[in-house]
This record gives sequence, C-alpha cells and structure tokens, in this order.
Amino acid sequence: MLSSKSRIFEHVHTVASFCNQVPAQVKYDSNLNTVHVITATGNQYNVFSLAKLAKLYVSDLLPSKITHLAAQDYSIACVCHDKVFVCVRGKVCSSYSGHSCQILGALFIGDYLLSWDNSSELHVYHKVTCVPVVTLSLRQPNFSISKVLHPTTYLNKVLIGSVSGRLQLWNIKTGKMVYEFQKVMCDSIVCSLCQSPVVDVVGIGCQSGTIIVANIKSDTVIQRFNQNSSEVTALAFRLDDAPVLVCCTMDGCIGCWNLNERTLQSITREASDSSHPITGLQCVKSQNLMVTSSSSNCLRIWTFDSKDGTAPRVLIERFGHAEGAISKLRFYDSEMLLSTGADGSVKKLSLQHERHSRNLGRSRTTTGKNTKLSSDFAEDILLGAATDMACQVRRQADWDSAVSCHLDSEVVCSWNVYKGTIGVHRLRPEPRQRENVSFLAATCVDLTCCGNFSVVGYNNGCVNKYNIQSGDLRGSVGSEERVSCCVGVAVDNLNTKLVVARSAGLSFYNFNNLKAIGSTLNLSEDIGAIRMHRESCLLAAALTDFSIEVVDYVEQCSVRRFNDTAVSCHTARILDMVFTTDSRWLVTSSLDSTIRVWNIPTGSLIDCFTTENPAVTVDLSQTSDVLCAAFLNSIGVAVLSNISLYRPVDLSPLPVDFKPNQSLESMSIELSDNFKYESPDIVDALCSLSLQGEGSSKWLNLIRHDIIKERNKPRQPPKAVKSAPFFIPTVAGLEFKFDTAETKRLLSRNPHDKQKKMFLDDISVLVKMLDKRRTVNEILSFLETKSPAAIDFEIYSLSEEQGGSIEFVQLFFRCLLESLRAGSSVDSCHAMIQVALKHHGPSILDNSLLFEKILSQLKTAHETKWKQVAKKFQITVAVASFLRSPLI
Repeated sequence: MLSSKSRIFEHVHTVASFCNQVPAQVKYDSNLNTVHVITATGNQYNVFSLAKLAKLYVSDLLPSKITHLAAQDYSIACVCHDKVFVCVRGKVCSSYSGHSCQILGALFIGDYLLSWDNSSELHVYHKVTCVPVVTLSLRQPNFSISKVLHPTTYLNKVLIGSVSGRLQLWNIKTGKMVYEFQKVMCDSIVCSLCQSPVVDVVGIGCQSGTIIVANIKSDTVIQRFNQNSSEVTALAFRLDDAPVLVCCTMDGCIGCWNLNERTLQSITREASDSSHPITGLQCVKSQNLMVTSSSSNCLRIWTFDSKDGTAPRVLIERFGHAEGAISKLRFYDSEMLLSTGADGSVKKLSLQHERHSRNLGRSRTTTGKNTKLSSDFAEDILLGAATDMACQVRRQADWDSAVSCHLDSEVVCSWNVYKGTIGVHRLRPEPRQRENVSFLAATCVDLTCCGNFSVVGYNNGCVNKYNIQSGDLRGSVGSEERVSCCVGVAVDNLNTKLVVARSAGLSFYNFNNLKAIGSTLNLSEDIGAIRMHRESCLLAAALTDFSIEVVDYVEQCSVRRFNDTAVSCHTARILDMVFTTDSRWLVTSSLDSTIRVWNIPTGSLIDCFTTENPAVTVDLSQTSDVLCAAFLNSIGVAVLSNISLYRPVDLSPLPVDFKPNQSLESMSIELSDNFKYESPDIVDALCSLSLQGEGSSKWLNLIRHDIIKERNKPRQPPKAVKSAPFFIPTVAGLEFKFDTAETKRLLSRNPHDKQKKMFLDDISVLVKMLDKRRTVNEILSFLETKSPAAIDFEIYSLSEEQGGSIEFVQLFFRCLLESLRAGSSVDSCHAMIQVALKHHGPSILDNSLLFEKILSQLKTAHETKWKQVAKKFQITVAVASFLRSPLI
C-alpha cells in the first residue's frame, strides 16, 4: 500500500482484509488431509484453514489486481489483467503472457492450465512451465465465452458457456468442437456452471434467474427452476450425499433446492447486501459445510443441520468493510480499533486476531434489537455513511461508549462497544432548532474524557450537549443566531472548556454553563477539520488552503503554522490528523496520496511518504507504536509500526523543496555525505572529560584485584606424582637406567637468580619508562593495554622492595595528575590512583612532605573537573526538558 519508503513507519500487515468480488476457491491437500480456502484481496491472495478460518499466509504482491483464482494441489493460478501467474505457497513460480486482452478466467485440468479472454480465445499451457500447448479461437457469430467447466471423467474436454446462452463441448487437445447442445440452452447469459456429484450432470445459472440441471451426455434438461427472477451469481451442489442444489442470487438470497422433490426447500434472505452480492460459493467434499465470499469483504462458513434442504446457518464468519468503504478509524484501546463504513455500519476490529472482531451492526433511526427492516422502508430507517465518530473506554460497562453521526442526517447513534451492539439512544436536536433551516444535519461529534457527555455539532452552527447515559439534552450553543457550519467539536481533559470549530474560526465556551470565553479566534483561512490532544492542551486545525495551524486552546492563541513558506506542505485537502502520545509529532493524511509527520517543537517536516491511494483516515495507538490507516479503493486497515521506538532513525528536517515522490533513502544518503562528522576525543564546548573505551568492568576488577586473587587461590596444595611418566630419558645400555645428568646440572644452579632476573626484566617495565622520562600518553597507553593483574603488578613494582623507589611513585602520581587536568581517561586514572594508594600508602605516610603538594593538586583537579561536568549536565537536562515541551 506504500509507494515510497518512510523513515518512521514500516508496514507490518493488514487487518480486516479477507475477500473481494473474486470468487473464493476451496483447495484440498490430500497429503495433509486438510482443506484450505483461497481468497483474493487486491494484488495478493490469502490462504485460510477451513477448520477455524485462520489466516495461514499471504502471498507476495503481484504487479496488478487479481481478477480470478484457480487452485489445484499446491498450485494457485492468479489472473492479473492479461497475465497468469502460477504461485506455490505465496511465491510466483511461473507466468504466462500470451493473451492480448483482458483475461476472464482460468481453470486447471490435470497437468494443464486453461485461460480465456474477452476475444473468445482459449489458451492451453503446462501448469508448471507455462509452455503453450494449443490456442483455440472460438470467435463465432453470437458466441462469446462467459464460463468454462471441466466435466468429471471427460478427458481433455471442457464445457463452454456463452453470452448468448448457447453451450458447446470442446476437446482442448485436438482443438476441435465435439458437440454443440441443442436442447440444453439458456435464455440469457450463462453466469455460472457447476459439476454435480453425479457424472454427466451439471448445473447452469443464467442472468435471468433461471437454474437448469442438465445431462450433457444425452443433451436433456432434467430440471428447470427460477429463483426470484434475479441474476444467479453462484451455484453449487452439496457433496455430502444430500440431493440439494444451493443457489445465490444478485438480491443477496441463498436458496436451497431439493432435487428429489423439485421444490425450493428454504431461502435465506439478506445473506448479503444487494449492493455486494455473494460471488463465491463452494461446497466442501464429504462434509456438510459451505463456503461463501462476497464483495462486501465477508467470508463465511455455513453448515447444514440436515440433508432435506433446510436453511444453512453461519458457523464461522470473518468480516470487514467493503473496498474503499471505511470512513473513520479510532483506537478504542491498545488492541481494539473502531471503524465506520460507507453503509453506516460500525465494526470493532482486533489487531491481535480476527476472531476477536465484532460487527456492531448498521446505524438506524429506530431503537431496539427486534426492529424489522422491510425492503419498502429500509431506506427510511437505515442511515447513510458515517462522517464522524468518537469513543471513550471509561464507563463502557455502564452505558454506551461510542457515538457516530451520519451523512445528511440529524440523528446521532450511540454504540455499546462493551456488548458489541448498537446503543439504546438516538440523539436528536430540539424542534426549535429546525426552524428557519431548510435542512438540518449533524456534522461532528465528541465524547468527554469521563464518558458521561456527548457533544454534537450541526450544519447550522448549533452545538448540543447530551447526557450519554440518559440521552437527554443538557444544553445548546448557537441556537439564537445563524452562524457558519460546525466542522469540529472538542472538550478538554477536565470538562472545563468546549472548543467549537466553525468555518470562520474557533469559539471557546465554558462546558458547564456553555457561556462564551473570550472572542473567536480567527485563523488565516477557513477551517476544514480539527483534532485535539487533551494532555498537552493543543489543537490542530486543517485549513482550506491545505496548511495546518496548531492552537493552544488554554491561551487561545496559535503556536505553530505549517505552510508552504516554511515547509513542504500538502497540495490537496487534508483528510485526517492525529497527535502522538507525547504531542511532539503530528501525523496528517491528504488527498495528494501522502502521509506527513510534522515535528511540532521545531516546526519542521521530518517524514513524508506516498501511498498508492489516499489515506482516508489515520489514527495512532495509545503508546504511538502503531499507526493504522484506511485507504481509498482498498480493502482492510493497514497496520504500520513506529520503528523509531526500537531502531535509530534519521529525524533531520526535510528541505522546503522536498517532493513527495522523492525517495527518502536518497535524501538520507545526501545528508550523510554533506554532514560527515568525526567526534574528537574531547569536545570543549560540550564536555570536559572523556572515558577510556574498554568499559568500566576492567577498572572495577583492578580495584578489587586483591579480593579476586584471594578468591581464586587453590584450596588444596598440589599433589606429588606417584609414578614417573614414561617420557623421562634413559641411558642406552643393557640395564635400564634413568638419565639424571641434566637434572643434576639444573639443581646445581640457584633458581632464585633466574626468577629475580625474570621479575626485573619483565615486570618492571613501568619503572624503566619512568626512569627514561617517557610522556604521559605513552605511560598510560602502555598500562591501558595490560590486564588488571598486570597493571596491579606494574604499580606494585614501584616500591623499593621490587626495584623501584619513592621517586618513581611520585613521578607516577604526576603522570596521573596531568591526565586528570587534560580530562582524558578519567575512569582509568581514578582506578590507578586507588591501587597506588593501596600499595604505597605506608611509604607516602612516611614521606608526607614529598606527597603533600601532589596529593592536594590531585584533589583540586578532581573537584574542578567534576564541577564542570555537573554544570554541563544541569544545562543539558534543562535544555532537554525545555525541548520536550511543545509550547515553545
């Protein structure tokens, strides 16, 4: 759904996306003994398990929208305009592009795959390699392909239905017509063909509503029915030894015909909306189950309780809004999302699993669950598309927790999200408010933070306050005089101030007595919509010139404005807005098919990405970790993750001349090339000291080295070897004797001389460096490369007993003093000071006059540096707190 990459958001998955007008297919896996349901949604298809309708996986995106599906074993054929893609487990394996026009359908026959197009050409090719086998041109007078069926046991033959109602049997291997039926003919377009469990018997559905059960071997009509004189959209025979033919029609009805009694045994009305009829119907082999799919994004599994043709009942259902029908999205809590549709329906969608979703129903002017909607009065009772919605989770168990207003209607519906039903109240204006107004309609709604009151704005400028518990009117604003249309209403966090957005400006009222507070705040242009952030006292207003103004509704003044003079702004009407939880960012969507993220403290644009279709509505979760968006002409709700919460992202402002179609990746590369920065060891303007890069654990081990040494001491002395090893040298001869000459020579030497030499040569390197007056950096660099045990021995070697002197100890302290004054590697210097004081403390006390000055200088350098650092820390904390406030 995203055309360009975003800096901050990343598409994760899509919820409430199940099916469209493409008929669903049932696929049998004989190896695993499972049944899968395959549906198409835009440029990809979904695979569900039949057991619980759980989504198993989603295919890769194809170049264009899928218009037809066919399934066999592990292969799934997807028709996309004039190409056919063969996929296995969501991956494209091969493709066929031999057609020159729109492909109408595809069908698997053994190892071959068939596809036919608008020009009545039927192409046959291998299903794995897509190598063409034969091409049949069926261009005949009054004959154009509409449906194709492979009859059972008919080898290499297909039954072809036409637009004129004629049927023909063709051999795809020889490319010749076998037979044209004379008695089995339809009076209109052949809309559906299905195979019955009986060989040679097929079902034929016509546009006129006629249903024919025919024997194609004898060319005879067995039965002929007509259901409601409505177009047949799908046909299927039950495959569980029940003589029942199931028929779906354009008016949304499902009829069950008993073939033995030749009667309509049952009919299920309103199984689907007449504007979105059932297009896919498949009965499951050897089970009393039936799968239906419709263009309303509703996928259902039905079950038959008996074999006599009784009406089926819904067993499992997965539903969403139809393509491009979502008008508003609002987070109800961290896991649930409320959505309103163009048909006036409200649904609760779960971001965790589809089984937790609920359909709250369609809005209507009447109250009560048992209200029957007859076809004559349905248009008068049902309300239109929802234009605004507000919800509040507080007090959800006590009364209704959501309200919605609808297109061209003055009635506001309440919804009980906790129970998953439509509410008990219909909020209507007073009769006097309809006076002097030709047409009154509710345009915006809001619920207070406590969940007790609902505020409704109307097209005549009036604003009513209702008690959501009782549904009674508690006050109104603007009833006395004619004012401009209300485009938004909002109540603050403490129910003290009511903000009313009209086209002319923002008006502020006391929520309790509904008296005006101050004068109207006129913005630079007319207001189109508003969105409030109650915790930060901010309100965003979308203006008609495609700019955005952020208002502090406590001070009643404008604090930010995003327009083309300072940043790259939208180029079309702004559709929706939402603040992040900390109110630092504002996310907006527009008809220019872009979603932009604005940094409110800096007044800059930090992210902009394009989408295939405009995002009609957007909303952020309570923790701002998920952004949900619904797009025009798309199915489902896209879930985008905020990757800035767990991954470093580039949040530098975008240039003023930034183009939405420009890749953000190239932008980040250009910025990184222009602003190469290498941090030095110490930056005087920012900090006063630096730390050694090896971490703090090394210096902690150095300080506690005596404790570690005592802990690692062996508990028992080493045991003597009982027997001599086999590799001791022997003297050549007849008698077995050990060669002890080398051992006697080694024992004659003094071992302490070698140990002393090794000790002085290898351990006293620090003494030699101090004696040669090496630089401070050389001495500290040498020590920092050593292990904690080696550093401890080097410092201990400065004593007189180990070959050093008190002057070497004094020189070592001076090196540490220079390093502290320079502010480099202060952590290692502090650790070495503690170790030096521990080893040479008695010597320092005996020579206090020599060390009095150097120790006082060490103390002064230490206090001076840390005072500077503490001051820098205080300044940094103050600046960070100041920048976190959006009111700057």
